[in-house]
Amino acid sequence: MRYTVTVNAVHTDATVPPPSISGYTPDWGKPYPFWKALGFGIAIYAVALYGAWIATSFLQLGITQLSLRNLDKILMGPPDEALLRQGLWFGLASCVTGILGIFLVREVILQSEAPPRAYFGAGRLKLRQSATYLLLCALWVAIPHLVLRLLTGSTVSVYWIDTFRSARPQYPLWLGLVVLAPLFEEMLFRGLLFTGARQTWLSARGAVVLTAVLFAITHYRYGVIGTLWILLFGLLLGIARHRSDTIKLPILMHTVSNFLILLLMNHATTA
Repeated sequence: MRYTVTVNAVHTDATVPPPSISGYTPDWGKPYPFWKALGFGIAIYAVALYGAWIATSFLQLGITQLSLRNLDKILMGPPDEALLRQGLWFGLASCVTGILGIFLVREVILQSEAPPRAYFGAGRLKLRQSATYLLLCALWVAIPHLVLRLLTGSTVSVYWIDTFRSARPQYPLWLGLVVLAPLFEEMLFRGLLFTGARQTWLSARGAVVLTAVLFAITHYRYGVIGTLWILLFGLLLGIARHRSDTIKLPILMHTVSNFLILLLMNHATTA
């Protein structure tokens, strides 16, 4: 009598990385490829910004009783810088953008083969690591303001002083910039786009650089120097995302940084 012994072999797929800091495991399914993630990201950002512009413009239309003859400008025109300089409208726009953006990123990720943890990381916050990166964030906020104080005598630019003073009431500005905007931007840049870019030949290091560049481009309105400084912040956020393997740390860093900036604005306007 002949006996046949079958040994179960473990099948490995070299195209799918093993469980590691790479952010997902083979049984999760693959996240969106980079170009698809980038397309979704551009669409989400555009819809969120346009939605915020429409919402705040119609709110202004109702409050200030502007003529409906301005409706075509509201629907088709670019954001009015004079409107954005008014802190109330800037805060409301930030809130609407954040809410729309968070919802859209969440919906796109839920339609993916991979679960949300494949995009947002499976790591946990570590006390020493978090404290180190938060200290770097505080330095990122403090250094340009100290330089500005030496050059102009003020720690905050005139643009932000005007914006903060005109925010009446102020809670939309604080809610939008400290809570909603950081959550949306990190879900988009260090979540959806970072995960997509990391799967390409760029790997994790290239994903850190690419998402920082895209992040800086969306903040072009702060001028060349301001955009370059935000690029540095984007690199810091990306490194934190990669090394901690969780989006929680860059969200915390982004939130704390924006909170400190608003505190400086508050001090500058009340001093």
